[in-house]
Amino acid sequence: MVTIGSAFITGTTNWETLYAHEAAHMWWGDCVSIATWADFWLSEGFASYGDALWQEGGYGVEALRNRMRAFRNMYFAEDTGNRFPIYDPEVLLSSTVYEKGAWIVHMLRRVFDDAPAFFAMLQDYRAAYEHGNVTTAQFQAAAETGLGASLDWFFDQWVYMAGYPEYEYSWSWNAGTIILHIDQVQPVGGVTPLFTAEVDLRVATAAGDHFVTVLVDDESETFELEVPGRPITVEFDPDLWLLCKATEVNGPADLVFAAPGPDQGNRCVAALFDIDGDAAWPEIVPYGVDAWGANVACGDLDGDGIDELVTGPGPGEMFGCHVRAFDHDGGAGVTPISGISFFPYATEWFSYGVRVGLADVDGDGLADIITGPGPDPDAMGLVKVFSWTAGEVLVEVGGFDAFPDAIRGTSVAGGRFD
Repeated sequence: MVTIGSAFITGTTNWETLYAHEAAHMWWGDCVSIATWADFWLSEGFASYGDALWQEGGYGVEALRNRMRAFRNMYFAEDTGNRFPIYDPEVLLSSTVYEKGAWIVHMLRRVFDDAPAFFAMLQDYRAAYEHGNVTTAQFQAAAETGLGASLDWFFDQWVYMAGYPEYEYSWSWNAGTIILHIDQVQPVGGVTPLFTAEVDLRVATAAGDHFVTVLVDDESETFELEVPGRPITVEFDPDLWLLCKATEVNGPADLVFAAPGPDQGNRCVAALFDIDGDAAWPEIVPYGVDAWGANVACGDLDGDGIDELVTGPGPGEMFGCHVRAFDHDGGAGVTPISGISFFPYATEWFSYGVRVGLADVDGDGLADIITGPGPDPDAMGLVKVFSWTAGEVLVEVGGFDAFPDAIRGTSVAGGRFD
């Protein structure tokens, strides 16, 4: 028997989630009752999920996800200050029992691949125990019968232990393959386990979305995933099937220093420093010890998801208008990229410097090299764009009305403006 106070009878839909929750108790709590207070989640968690299913049936799958987000946030807020297992809970009337209970049923639905077999299992479970009392162990047995496999791993971590997984993930792209790294970073110990879960991923590419699933059951794991196109984004658990926190941590930006400027008494040295404290690249001397400075830019020229360092010389007479690109080989050193070493202007051996920038000019997803001359009156502000993949000049832009013929250098930058 369920009663609802008159304050909640308003003639509107404001309290329909409450009505759905209490109506669900006709099945979970009344028809099938719990055997002990330790099994309280079988009543309240199931009724809470009944509320979410009402949203799905009446308003669509996104309404279900919104309701599950609300449940997740309520549970996270409580768990921050008081973490305990849902089985034999420390606090009966709690978000752990109600909202996390709904999430456990939701995640079990995902274990069944969101198939009709999940709801068929619930019908069989109800029929087996109607007008009687049931334990958590008996519900697990019913679920295992419906699935045809053991669910010890699921119930051990979600029901008899506490907490939830917290993930940090990063990815890079290498010639048709995503290199995905996932860490579980929640403190493990006491009532909090290392979790096992199938994680769905949505990879957005220019050709459309691609979905993959990986099994995460260790503290730190790396996966190689083939996808049909260069990824734009990688979204963790896009359809909201997993109670977790996930943070993309592709790392803070690196800082590139080119030192010094056109001072003949110093070397032309480029060095890469990482603001998160990781080891820097070894310093690079792209030209010579008496070159007068260097200009630098960074971008992904070869599609491996990692930026290359592109350099242009300062106004040093000995080394010409020689643009170079360098790739990091994993920490042991820096090597020039084959094919990226060229003279963008004719004054090869009497250089006034080359300014460099990077942008994807041709829309192939890879950075192209933009050059502008230093203070060379013969170049007259001629800007060029070079494609590494095509091995050719894409664009030459010169004769700007805003620049006089006696121009003394052109700085360049790239961006997406249209």
